[in-house]
Amino acid sequence: MIIIEEEIDVPDYFRRGELEPVLICDVASRREILHIYKSSETSESGASSHIILKSEDLVSILVGYYFSGLGRKARAKTRGGQFWRHYKNGIRLEWREIPDEDRLRILEACDLFAPPWAKAPGKLAADRHKPRHHERVEYDSAGAIVGYKYLTFCYKLLEEPVFRSQWSPMKFEDGKTQTVNIIWRDNFLEADQIPSEDNTNGIYAAKTFDSPILAKYSGRAFKDGKPDRYHSIKLVRLLLSGTVLEPERGFGYRAERADIIQVFDSGRWVEVKEFIKNEYRREEEQSPQDTEADQG
Repeated sequence: MIIIEEEIDVPDYFRRGELEPVLICDVASRREILHIYKSSETSESGASSHIILKSEDLVSILVGYYFSGLGRKARAKTRGGQFWRHYKNGIRLEWREIPDEDRLRILEACDLFAPPWAKAPGKLAADRHKPRHHERVEYDSAGAIVGYKYLTFCYKLLEEPVFRSQWSPMKFEDGKTQTVNIIWRDNFLEADQIPSEDNTNGIYAAKTFDSPILAKYSGRAFKDGKPDRYHSIKLVRLLLSGTVLEPERGFGYRAERADIIQVFDSGRWVEVKEFIKNEYRREEEQSPQDTEADQG
């Protein structure tokens, strides 16, 4: 695991190359230490380093900078830019070298934690597929249709952890606007009406995990765009059954019933029961730390 230390001061005058994070292998402790610049700002220049993703195997750093000065005809001129650096198991990788599973983790973290001025580090390799890639139908081994959807995992909403989906804010007859939350009990959901061409009912899902129709849902569950300890946004793989229609320009489905079968967690697909078990373990490990903090 890479240890990140913000201990390099930004000089008053610098070149872009001088803002590069520095990765050092500490042989004695058998650890990789990544030194990044502290945020600094003056009237003439500024730079900041942002830790967008930090996990045991994957780290992504965003560096932004600007220069202010006088350009032609003594007009004030500001120039700047940004760049990303990614590290997998202590090795720096270019975006083209990162597999889609890890790219998806970085893009999800960028959606949640990157500053407003940040540009995405890149796209998924799957986006370069043939134009009809996102319209292909995926089946499981038994021939059932598979779909993908972002859900909010709520650790302490009811007596046990549950997944929750939400509709966009809706305006009712009394003029009030409300967001409706839907609970997936036993990791299963059934539509209130059978989907048909005459209604908009059904459980909406995308055909591919990297579908463009999913992008706008990945960070919508929280007002400030950031999850807390008891809530997290997860990409799930669904098994669709009953009546299944294909709206959404052919990129998705409206299904009568859906079962959550897998969750994308820490860069891999895991069975939903295994994911919930892992969340129980994480909560148990976190609770003693909270107790110690309260006592301290």
